[in-house]
Amino acid sequence: MNSIKTQMRKSRPLAALLASGATLAMAILAYASSSTQIEQLAPLATPRTMHTATVLADGNVLITGGRDAAGAVIADAEIFDSKTRTSKAIGSLLTARTGHTATLLKDGRVLVAGGMNATGTLASVEVFEPLAPASGFHALSEEMKASRTRHTATLLQDGKVLIAGGDLVGTAEIFDPATDTFSITLLNMAERRSGHTATRFSENLVLLAGGQSDSMEMFNAADQTFTLDHNG
Repeated sequence: MNSIKTQMRKSRPLAALLASGATLAMAILAYASSSTQIEQLAPLATPRTMHTATVLADGNVLITGGRDAAGAVIADAEIFDSKTRTSKAIGSLLTARTGHTATLLKDGRVLVAGGMNATGTLASVEVFEPLAPASGFHALSEEMKASRTRHTATLLQDGKVLIAGGDLVGTAEIFDPATDTFSITLLNMAERRSGHTATRFSENLVLLAGGQSDSMEMFNAADQTFTLDHNG
């Protein structure tokens, strides 16, 4: 069962929204407690798989893109309301995409980056402003330096975003939300990765693991370098 689990910040502690699955439109809410509870919810506004689900500052969840039941890449977006436990369509991405990332920034916006569709791998980026959902998604004037899909986008301590992997040669770049720009030059990763994980576990360190490899590497935000973990 393909699913996306998103921890809810409000409602009950350690609640997770599981969306997608065999029917593509199923949504359930699971509560982690002394006695596990699973609640069947109303269907998604748009059946989908391989989408993103991002918890917003108000506890609601932004769901974007993915593939429909026929396998076509879609641009549909919707918001799951954590209070009413229903999902409502809010319009469309500017570009249909799957295999993309959707990262909550410290200023409350959501950065939607990369992915792929029928035209190929994407370098385009768009942002969503939760305070003005009716205005939809807006394209940034600057694209990523490299086209990427199945990459990672990790929020750093200083509010910038590390976008890593998902390309052919194994590079990364930094997005600065203060200027809505990307680093001038690409950073070289220790290894090429796609479909990996990237986890920030301290102020400056991000662990990147797997992705067509059994290796791990560390990104140090202080000097913007990648180092293989030979103890992994």
